[in-house]
Amino acid sequence: MECGSSLYPHTHFFSIFAALIFIPHIRWLKKKGIPAGLSVLLLILLFAFIVTILSMIVVKGTIQFGNKIPIYQTNLVGFIDTLTHYSPTRRYFLEFNFTQYYLNHDLSYEK
Repeated sequence: MECGSSLYPHTHFFSIFAALIFIPHIRWLKKKGIPAGLSVLLLILLFAFIVTILSMIVVKGTIQFGNKIPIYQTNLVGFIDTLTHYSPTRRYFLEFNFTQYYLNHDLSYEK
């Protein structure tokens, strides 16, 4: 392994991005009389708090979406059944009931 190479090169980009974001705020806090070490700690805690809140919002939305997937599936299967009535090859679709097939089969990818 070369000297100075990193297993995670994206950490360098994150470090540069974090420095560009935090340095102006650290300077502002130092002007207000807060020591540099304490201002860095405060900004890191504030950043962690914001990331935590945003993560909680995303997780909550994802869980709500996941709970509604069966409703979306039922609506989509009903829509497909409705479309088959207008298809020129309707006689082929009449032999296959999409609603019963998709509602009676496990469609999850986890086996």
